[in-house]
Amino acid sequence: MGREIFETSIRRSSQDFGNESPVGNSYAPTPQDNGTVGTGSAVPAVNLFDASFDVHEMGMERAAELARYSEEAHKHLFENNRIIKEGKVTKYNRTGGSDKPHFILTTTHLLMVELTLVARTIKFRQAFKITDVKVGLQPNHKLRIETVVKSFDIGLDSDSECWSWKEALIDAITSARLAENLPANYEKSLAFSAMWDANTPRCQLCQRDFSLLVRRHHCRNCGKCVCGTCAFSKVRMDQVDENKLQRVCNVCADELKAARSMGYGGNGGYGAAA
Repeated sequence: MGREIFETSIRRSSQDFGNESPVGNSYAPTPQDNGTVGTGSAVPAVNLFDASFDVHEMGMERAAELARYSEEAHKHLFENNRIIKEGKVTKYNRTGGSDKPHFILTTTHLLMVELTLVARTIKFRQAFKITDVKVGLQPNHKLRIETVVKSFDIGLDSDSECWSWKEALIDAITSARLAENLPANYEKSLAFSAMWDANTPRCQLCQRDFSLLVRRHHCRNCGKCVCGTCAFSKVRMDQVDENKLQRVCNVCADELKAARSMGYGGNGGYGAAA
């Protein structure tokens, strides 16, 4: 009984959601027997929660639709923009867990959101500027998304879906960098957030086993899992948080100090201007 009521409420909300669509029947959702949300004759039926799909020529209309149900602070991410690809994917976090947010790729950003069809709302989790994103293939139809703020792996349902997302991301990154006239070596200038290794049993520098007395720390620069002795220093990293000192391993601390002594890497942080 509870499931029937829930499904009925979704169908009713889907009808309301579609009737208010600013682009008419070409993108007006209608309830389907298989639980998907239809999009008329222009594009195939789309399940907002379970399927990844390409929007193609409907990209601008879809962006306008999403803008209407976004909070005021985030409307600009969709206005005068185009949706390239979107879908629900598995996102793996650094503690070994995972969840399934909805990813939306536009011409300017990669967005991680939560879609609530019943309440007709979009909850924003994070927005990554697409020019500052790097993508790479991982085993078991996964992709590694690297940004200057956060890096993580996402999992897709099949190899073909994985390749589809990879190609869409690479095309969007390339096009956005060309549109902003960024140099060909722009990616090399970015300090991508490190991927943390949470499973290593010992320090990756001195090889001491972790225990109650030997605590595990992560270098915010390279991502290595190290002990307190090998992560003695804290530095200011502008790409992470310019107002807060970050713990880094001793190797990275020396490298950052040397770089800053030569005028690279910002004005604040390790050893004053070092």
